[in-house]
Formats: sequence, C-alpha cells, structure tokens
Amino acid sequence: MENPTPNKAAEQANLADRPATTQLPEANNASDANTTATPAENASEPTPENVKDTDISREHTRQVALDFLYRVWPHEGYWCAFTLKNKKAAQRFFTDRGKLVDYLLTQSDYGKDAYIACASFRTDKERKKDNIHGIKAFWVDIDAGKGKPYPDAGAAKTALEKFYTDVGLPLPTIVHSGGGLHVWWTLDRVVSQAEWDPAAERLKQLCVEHGLEADPSRTADSASVLRLPGTQNYKIPGTPRPVTCGAFMPPCSTDEMLHILQPVKEQPKNDRKPHQEQANESHAEQDSKYELSYAALAAEQCAQLARMRDTRGNIPEPEWYAGIGVLKHCVDGRANLHQWSDGFSNYSLEETEKKFAQALDSGTGPTTCERYRSLNPELCKGCPFKVTSPIQLGVVPPEPMPLRRELPPETSFPVAALGKTLGDAALAIQDIVQAPLAIGGQSVLAAAALVAQARANIKLPITQEGKPASLYFITVAETGERKSSVDLIAMRTIAEHEEELKQRYEKEYPAYVNELAAYEKERLRVLNNKKHKNRKEIAEALDALGLPPSSPLIPILTCPEPTIEGLCKMLATSQPAIGIFADEGGQFIGGYGMTEENKLKTATALSSFWDGRPVKRVRSGDGILYLAGRRLSLHLLVQPVVAGAFFSDALLMGQGLLSRLLVAAPNPTSGTRFVRDPRLESHAALERYNARLKAILDTPLYLSGINGNELTPQNVSLSVSASEELKKFINEVERQIATDGAFAPIRGLANKLPEHAARIAAVLALVETFDCETMLCKEVSESHIQAGIALARFYASEALRLFNAGMGDPNIVLAERLLQWLHDLPEREYITLPDIYQRGPNSIRDKATAKRIAGVLAAHGWLRRVKDGIDMEGKKRREAWRIIPKPTSH
Repeated sequence: MENPTPNKAAEQANLADRPATTQLPEANNASDANTTATPAENASEPTPENVKDTDISREHTRQVALDFLYRVWPHEGYWCAFTLKNKKAAQRFFTDRGKLVDYLLTQSDYGKDAYIACASFRTDKERKKDNIHGIKAFWVDIDAGKGKPYPDAGAAKTALEKFYTDVGLPLPTIVHSGGGLHVWWTLDRVVSQAEWDPAAERLKQLCVEHGLEADPSRTADSASVLRLPGTQNYKIPGTPRPVTCGAFMPPCSTDEMLHILQPVKEQPKNDRKPHQEQANESHAEQDSKYELSYAALAAEQCAQLARMRDTRGNIPEPEWYAGIGVLKHCVDGRANLHQWSDGFSNYSLEETEKKFAQALDSGTGPTTCERYRSLNPELCKGCPFKVTSPIQLGVVPPEPMPLRRELPPETSFPVAALGKTLGDAALAIQDIVQAPLAIGGQSVLAAAALVAQARANIKLPITQEGKPASLYFITVAETGERKSSVDLIAMRTIAEHEEELKQRYEKEYPAYVNELAAYEKERLRVLNNKKHKNRKEIAEALDALGLPPSSPLIPILTCPEPTIEGLCKMLATSQPAIGIFADEGGQFIGGYGMTEENKLKTATALSSFWDGRPVKRVRSGDGILYLAGRRLSLHLLVQPVVAGAFFSDALLMGQGLLSRLLVAAPNPTSGTRFVRDPRLESHAALERYNARLKAILDTPLYLSGINGNELTPQNVSLSVSASEELKKFINEVERQIATDGAFAPIRGLANKLPEHAARIAAVLALVETFDCETMLCKEVSESHIQAGIALARFYASEALRLFNAGMGDPNIVLAERLLQWLHDLPEREYITLPDIYQRGPNSIRDKATAKRIAGVLAAHGWLRRVKDGIDMEGKKRREAWRIIPKPTSH
C-alpha cells in the first residue's frame, strides 16, 4: 500500500521534471472489455521475467503513459490502478503517478489487462462515487470488432468525428483500446461530482440522439475504469493487442463543456419561435425590455465589454460567455458577435453561431455586474455607473461612431538602432523638416536597403541560406505630414547617382548603336561568304565574331508605379537592383498593377522578388524570360485611407505579401511645427550620410550574365555571438505566436520577424563596414543583430497597433464603401437588405455579405434596424434599417 495521504509536493516535483514526449503510433484494430472490479489492495507484484522492451522503448512507453495521466487526472487525491486476469480483479491506490504506471506496465507484462479509474478519490478505501475527490475529463467508450456496433476502429472513428462535429464538442484525445476507442475530453480544471453528473448524463443522451454507439454504462459512471496507454489488451487469448494513444489534444474549456452539456430544459409549447428563425435575430428582438439596448454603446462605457471588443474575443472563456450573455439581448448583438469573437485563435464562424444559438435557447437574462465582478474584479473597480448589468448602459441608441477607431499612440521609433550614419541622418531630417521621426527613419533605412541589396546577401544561421538584403517598407501618414520633403532629402544621393547613370547611358548609347550596326553587318558578311564550304566553317567564323555588343544598362534605380510585366521587361536590360519608391504610394496601390485582375500576380511577383527567387516568365508575345541575380526593395508613403484598404485586402492577407512589409504609422506633428532654425550639426550629419551612400554606389558591382547585369552578391555571415542572439529571438517569437501569445494576431508577420531582423542587420552592417576598395562587407556583429532585432520589435508593435485599430479589417473597408453609397442616395431614409446586395457597391453583391456589412454599420450606429420590417415598393421587407445621415457641421 502506498502512503495513506497524498503527497502533492512530490507530484509537483515529478511534474516539473517530466521531459517532452512524443505519442505512440495509433492502433487500428482490437476490442475492449468492460469489467467489474473488486478491491484487492494487497495484490502481489510479480517480478517480470521476459520483458521484451528495450530500456529506451520501455522509458518511452512509460513517459507517454505518464503524460496521459497528467492530462486526465486531477493533481490531488488518490489514484486507482485496476487489473484483471482470468476474471480475477485487483485494485490498488497510489499517490505517485510514476509508481502507478510502473505497477500497471509490469502487470501488463504478465498478461493482465491494466486499467485506471477515471477520477481521483478522497481516500484509499474504495472506488465508489461517494468517495470521488474530483474529475478532470469526460469520456466515452466505443466498442469495435466482430459482433460489436462498429466493424473496426476506423468505422468507430468516423462515427465519432461526425458526432463531435455535429454536437460542437472540441477535438478529443483518442486511446485505441485494442479494438475500440476510449475517447477523452480533458478539462482545464477539476470539477466536482455535482457538476460532472448532469453534464455526463447529457453527453450520454447526446450519444443516443446522434446515433453514436457508445457504452452507456461508462459515459456517466464517474467511478469507471478505462485502459492505460502502453499496456496490452489480452481479451483475445494468445493475441495481445497494444493500447495506444493518439495525439494529445489541448484541454477543453471546462466552462464551454459544461455549457454545451447543460441539461435540456423543457420548453412550453408554442412559446418560442422556430429555432431557424430565432437563430437569425438577437434576443433583443424578442424581449421588449432590452430592445433599445446597443452593445456598441455599452462597450464604450463598460470596461468588461470593451475588453471583449478590443481583444476581439481573445479573453478567457468564462468572460467570453459573459459577453455573449449581454450581446444576445442587444439590438446589435448579432452584428457585433463575430467582430468581438474572431480574435480568438480557434475562432470559427459556425461554432460561434452555434454557441450564440445555445445562449438564446437558455432563456437566461443578461449577464449581471455581479457576475463580471466575480470573473475580473479589477475591471469593475472605479466604475461610476449605478447599474446591475452592462446592458443598461446601452439602452439609449448611440450617435453614429467612426468606423475606424483612432490609432493609439505610436511606439517610439528606435532611432539609435540605425547606427551613427543612418540614425544621425534620420534625426537631422526630423530637425530640418519637422516631420515625425519614424518617417525619416523609414526613409533612410529604405534608401540604405536599396543601396545594400546589390552588394550583399545575409546568410541565415540555421538554414545557411543566403537571403537578399532587400526590404519592403510602408509609411502611413496624413496629407500635410511632409512625407515628400522627407523622402526627397533621404533619396538625394540615389537621385544624383541615377542622373549620373543617365548621363553615362546617353553618352554610351550612340556608340552601342554603331557597334551593333557594325556587328550585324559583319555577321551578314560571314553568312554570305561563299568561301565557307559547310556549316562547320560558318559556325567557326561566327564564333570568332563573338556575341553582339551589350547595350548600356537602362539608368533607372527607382520607379513609382510599375506593372509587373513592365518591371520584369526592364530588369532584363536595366540596373539589376532597383526599387519601387513612391512618396505618393497611392500611385502604386491604386495603379494598374493592383487592379482586381492584376493584384494577385503583382503580389506574388513582389513576394518572389523579396524571397530572392529568379524571375521566370513564359509569354507568347514576349517569349521566355529568365532573370537571376535581380534585387528589389520597396518604400511606399501612403495616407491612412489608402493604407486601410491595402492592409485589409483579403487576397493580400492570404497571399502573404503583407507579412513581408515593415510598416510605421507615426502620430501627426501638424500644429507643432513652428518656424525655427535647424541645428548646425544636422546638415553635417546629412553630408556624412550622403557621402557614405555615394561611396558605396560608386563601387562597381559583381556582375555576370549575357547582358552583364546579373548580380552575384557576397554572402555575409553572422558572427557566432550574433547567430546566438538571433536564435534566442527566433525562440522568443515562437513563444509569442502561440494562441495566447502577444504576436498571435500578427502571426504572418511574426513568423518572418527573425528574417526581417537579419536583413535589417545586414543593411546596417554594410553601411558601416563595407570596404569600397575590396568591395567586401565584414560579418554581421552582435551589435548589428541586436539593432536589427530592436527594429523588428518596433515593426511588430506597429503591426499590433494597426491591427487593434481595425486597419487590417476587410469588413471595415466594405462598411466604408456601403456607408458612402448610402449617403450618396438622394433623399433616402430607409434601406432594405435586397437593396444593398442588388443595387449597392459591386463588392457587396451577395445576401450574406450584405447582411454582415449592414450589421457592421448598425453596430456603429449608422443604420438602425426597423423591428417589424418595412413596406418598400409594394413588397414587405423583413430586414430593413433607417439610414442615419452624416452629422452636419456647424
């Protein structure tokens, strides 16, 4: 017998020492037996004689079993091991999971079926319901095999998947019991017998209702036993079958499970609308007491609802359900439901709708302030309102609110990370132009990337790939923030170098034309020479003549609005490293290359350039184009309205281009830029900056290829210490992109943050260490990679800031278009749903989209629902709204 009292400290130590494990392979055959246990606390423990496991496989099996038990059992109480052989049962209680696992694995080695009790117990006396301490899972037992409900485990699993999908249950952990399935929904907290019993009974009832052939005696028996993974099923004599565990699923939200499995209440007949109809409207439309309550207004005044809104539902499950308890009573509850829920990593429209319908069916009143205080008391501190429920704060229809919330304060641009040359230049530009520092910082870093990309690749430490030092920037600022002035100063040296290239081109081009004409005439002479007796002699003469002269390279380093076709055609005979740079970035975003029919190919090509892949194009008119060794950087300065449409484009979000962009959106400085003389050192700093860029630009490039414009940049490595710094950052980012991590909302960008940091570090290193004589750059130092990481963190914080302000929300863009269309309608007071999708903006041409976007406008107060519908053009329209006009200015 083990110690008579649980040893919690020992268990916690055991938990802390557990290594990471992998799962055993899943079995797909065998059947399980359900047995009745009798206490036998002092059962003998035979010594195994012919254990076949190696030490390694034995430890692996043991670790998987331990990992399983840590998930399915409460951490306190007594745990029961149960064995059966030749109809002789024995059970023992333990307070150490490791000893219990060793005991059952040994018993299994000797041909005994090994089970665990599914709950923990208060004492070590008996395995009965009235002795249960706690439960941390729900389970079902599905038999399969000859003479069983399902012919094999595969058929059982198919039925199970349909069951939990239809019911709306989370993914379970599945144990293959040697024939059937033991299905576990582990919980994130321990529940009592009183909480578990009615939910388990409902689970059993759902199995019957949905046709899942599960053993009813197990599903609602809290003292039941099921097989331990890693043991053998000996039900068929002479044919032991392994008991294996599939992938461990995350623990389910206990509150969600209890909500799904709550007992069904009997409803009076004819007391409720049909479920289909009821699911299409909020509870507010059935309950006149709250029909004028608006969640959007309530959230402006209630910190609890504001948290749900601002995090888009990325909050603990109990708080989310509390929010649903308010939304279901609000006029705009359904309209806000998905906007306030889709920030959760496992968000699903169907699941959210299902849970909202369940909330409607519950018949409960709105969530009270008392309930919120019990969940998150800190948010309720200092609340000035004398109300009993947040719903009371939304009873007055709100005035229309802006579709986009104002950006929160910007993160300070880490100008020191730019280093002496670039950092001083950014500060000088801010001093002279009095524009936001981030605009100057973006502009000088983009200019440096344009120069550096032709001369170096950055060699990543793990994959050892050489990646371009190219960077893509977007700077968001209002008109009047002096974007053009900043860009003009930052790009001065590049513009001057481009002019020098142009002059050289104009000088060399006539000579090229003459050489080409002479070459072609000489080639024609060779071909017409009758002294050549055969093809071989002609070929030898042509070889001696050589290739035609190469055209001087087109002297373009930047262009503001190219099409991809034009860009690729130009790169065949132009400078090999160019940039899409525009101080009016709307030229590019609103240009031909980004129209609906061209947007995808443009985004794909830009992503390929960023990745450093060769350009390969096959066109019937233009022929075959293969361009290796080309580089492209990008800097677009755009207004917020342009950026909003760009960042919220669903196609661009899905394609991946947005994750390659480094965005800054500084706060405006208008109203603070009073006339003053700049500092003397500012002009000196700009001179140093321009001199350094010019020195690098004047250095010849390593070129090859037929046209002499194929780059072969140096691969610059990270120093050992820099490599270690980057690896730490990679791990930091990986932790932050987890479901509850800080970078979860910007996972696309975050996945590329380490590479962004490395590219930035390479640019900084080249500006500081490039030797114009040897044309080589030193390795990237630890200080350079730390600077790159600091800048990468800044861009991550800016992306989160923009995300939280709704700048990346496609629904807001559509809502803005619909609102503009509504306000342009002459003398129109009401609008119906068919009006929107039949006559409205082209981007809202189906019923579902129209209803969703109308809901966004209703949530912001620009549309107010007509409760009983409206007669419009001789037809009754059930879904109609009153249009709220634009506020008049005084």
